[in-house]
Amino acid sequence: MSTLSSPGLGSGLDVASLVQQLVSAERAPADARLNREQARANAQISALSKLKSALSSLDSFLSGIDARLSPRGATSADEEVFTASVTSKAATGRYDIEVQQLASAHRLVSKPHAADEAIGSGSLTLSLGEDSFTLQFSESATLAGIRDAINAHADNPGISATIVNGEHGAHLVLSSAESGAAKVITVSTEGGDGGLDALAHDAGNTANYTESSPAADARVLIDGIAVTADRNVISDALQGVTLNLKAARPGEKLTLEVSRDRSALETALKDFVNSYNAVITAINEQTRFDVDAGTAAALTGDAMTRGIGAALRAAIATATPGADPLADTLAELGITTQPDGRLKLDSEDLGKALDAAPNGALELFGGESGLAARLRNSLRGYVESEGMFDSRTEALKKRLDQVRAQRDSLDMRMERLHQTYLKQFTALDTLLVQLQGTSSYIAQQLANL
Repeated sequence: MSTLSSPGLGSGLDVASLVQQLVSAERAPADARLNREQARANAQISALSKLKSALSSLDSFLSGIDARLSPRGATSADEEVFTASVTSKAATGRYDIEVQQLASAHRLVSKPHAADEAIGSGSLTLSLGEDSFTLQFSESATLAGIRDAINAHADNPGISATIVNGEHGAHLVLSSAESGAAKVITVSTEGGDGGLDALAHDAGNTANYTESSPAADARVLIDGIAVTADRNVISDALQGVTLNLKAARPGEKLTLEVSRDRSALETALKDFVNSYNAVITAINEQTRFDVDAGTAAALTGDAMTRGIGAALRAAIATATPGADPLADTLAELGITTQPDGRLKLDSEDLGKALDAAPNGALELFGGESGLAARLRNSLRGYVESEGMFDSRTEALKKRLDQVRAQRDSLDMRMERLHQTYLKQFTALDTLLVQLQGTSSYIAQQLANL
């Protein structure tokens, strides 16, 4: 705002201070109102964000709860022979496992050659199963040159070449990157000076290489039924069970036991309780009223927030139709509601409930009418994109834009008022100076009389 460079010059009246105080007094009520509206809108935006975050976390947790409520554990009789991992789809039971053979990758070791010997010219075709590629050597190539050409070829399907220098010379070692009986390495030659024939290898010509590792499939007997695989991982023989083979023990049957994992189930239910309680805590914090201080939280009395709390309470209080009567409510599983609305899990009561109804937790939460579906349906209108939270937040942001616009308008109005007061008090200052001059003149004339 404009100010007098010499306020009260002559009269001693502090025009600048008087103008500033009058404008501030005029501005104060509007400023206070706009500050309150801005603070309220920002507090509600923050509160809605925290509440939506808690609701979204609960919704995300519930979307995958079925798998966590039917956990399985697998125990191998000898983990040096095989281990197993299971999903919730695995059937509980005991299986006899005999690992007869491990899968291995083909590896060939050539006869020794002199390190700098020129092997020959022509074409060299290497195959890995049904895939092959061809190298052309117009001049006689050395073993190192052949190795480098194999490794650098763009169409190489997975054959790596190395040179091992032994006491009798240099050996070309060809290794398959993949295991399995189908991944056999063969080498054929054509044309040139015939020197590359020393590197040829197929079923009818095995003299040029020693097979240090065969191309073999894994072979396992599961309850006497033969299963083969090109890797040492078998995941399609038993539903929900993956066998990781470590060593072959032909003729030795080992037990695999698949059972319910009670500890993992309890952990899943504890995670549900924590996720649900995070929502209730957020609601309580954002709607509380401090009686002693007489202050309200950002969403105290908010109808939408009250509606969310009511919907959640109704969902968890309803029994799941079709579930085991011994575990068709949270209370039956040892999960009770506390006075503040949060849940509490009693591990001892949960254990008793699961002893009586082993599938009770899954039946309570699962299915179209289960607790998880009911809770997610209660949350859908709030957490989805462009849902009620997003709509409320957008409305509050628009209100903040309006507050900013009103503040700009207030600034302009106060500037005009400042200029008006400034002119008025400047005129008053001038008048006082004139009156002071007149008073001095009259006093002087009276003194002369």
